[in-house]
Amino acid sequence: MTAIKSLRHLVTVEPVSFLFFTSLFLQNGGGQQFIFYKLCYLEYNLTDVCWNLTLGQKMDQYQDIEDYTISATAHWMIYMNLPLTIPAIFTTICFGGWSDKYGRKPMMIIPAVGFLIMSIFQMFQVLRMDMPLGITLIGNFIAGMSGGFVTITFATFSYIADITTKENRTLRIGILQSMTFSSSIVGLLTSGVIVQNREYGFLLLYCLIALLNILIVVYTQFWLLESIGPNTDPYFQTIRTTEEKETETTSRPSEVSEIECKTCFSDMWSPRNFKIVYRDVMKKRQHFDRFILFLLFVSLFILQMVLAGDNQMFALYAKDSFHLSPAQTGYFTASKNAVLFLFTVLGVWLLRKFNLNEMRCCSLSFIVFLSGYIGFSLAKSESTLWAMLILLSPSGLVGGIIRGAISRTVGPDEQGSIFAAMSSMENLMVFVAAFMFNILYPVTKDILNGGFVYFVMAELLIIPLILTMWVGDLLKYTAAYKYMNEPANIVINPDL
Repeated sequence: MTAIKSLRHLVTVEPVSFLFFTSLFLQNGGGQQFIFYKLCYLEYNLTDVCWNLTLGQKMDQYQDIEDYTISATAHWMIYMNLPLTIPAIFTTICFGGWSDKYGRKPMMIIPAVGFLIMSIFQMFQVLRMDMPLGITLIGNFIAGMSGGFVTITFATFSYIADITTKENRTLRIGILQSMTFSSSIVGLLTSGVIVQNREYGFLLLYCLIALLNILIVVYTQFWLLESIGPNTDPYFQTIRTTEEKETETTSRPSEVSEIECKTCFSDMWSPRNFKIVYRDVMKKRQHFDRFILFLLFVSLFILQMVLAGDNQMFALYAKDSFHLSPAQTGYFTASKNAVLFLFTVLGVWLLRKFNLNEMRCCSLSFIVFLSGYIGFSLAKSESTLWAMLILLSPSGLVGGIIRGAISRTVGPDEQGSIFAAMSSMENLMVFVAAFMFNILYPVTKDILNGGFVYFVMAELLIIPLILTMWVGDLLKYTAAYKYMNEPANIVINPDL
């Protein structure tokens, strides 16, 4: 029993993140193919033609069908993402302040249930091909109101912040972030294999998505220990108490009883939670902590915008400039995520092993990272793209370092609010990137063989490079100030 309990303290939210984002990448990878096939079927009722076009076969005699379906699919992807992501921004902010008082586990169960309901709606779409596609928007809206991946992101990172000390937090956050890269490899490759089956592929895809989210609910309910609230595990409570003693200012909410916790779900969507998040983000802090927090926020948001722009643009850039097939593009994307996963895990281990200066390593990683995008913009062959993966590998590490630094800057009872605000703004940056780079690419595709957008991404990364260097200097100044002006804690042994 002791070994099992120790394992429950060690393996916590990493499986939740892996399972959920695997289901999300299955949805992104195979879901778009299903929408393409369904729209073609609803408009033309040519099952063989629509299936061949879905598989990427080139048929000149049906070019008009392909053109219509591509355009319709692009529009429907926007329609289906809006109810899935926009409500999640506001829902997550509400959940953030709530979770700081009542617990993190509900914030992982609710999004999984929402995605389970969405997958059921999609199963009906597969079973009834004549059903209007718009009905699916109901399931997407339910998933969006449950918080979706935005809530899962803030909940898992907040949980790690609850159960770690400042010394090992960056390591655990880096490992958690690497789950996204590993799940993308599994999700994208698996979805490509599953949808090849014409008879059962799409149904199996959505059944698998449903199964993964059921596993999240079961795992979270019966394995995961609560990190905050009245049901906090004693081991985690010890860590939390230590963190509170080391924190100069805390905003610890009043304790709640277990009965109150069971009757508090009506407060989840309360507008008061917006005020709590705003208060925690904007509150005055000692020394330069609030300014450091803003600098780290801006750095993370620009990083997220660049990464989202890369995800938006690479398939089009690879097709237009290097004539890569969808399969080749998929292999490259999976390989890139594998490299990011390995480098992130290795990087955070080296940081902890040799006690390296995190912000200095972060700034150095930004230099290497933006050099990779410059290489992308100047690439003339596919082999150059593969070579640039080495330079792009630190992108996952910098995100982990920045999130760890943000977590250490705020108090233990502000983690949920801060990560909720952070995740919501990161989600907003995805929309900004989609809007900006999709407008920029068509008008600059003749510059640098289509790579001008990656040159712009490299230029944008100069901003967080400067800001993280600035943060490093401020942290050194703050540490020196504390050393010079605060008395040391001297413990006198009464037995002497």
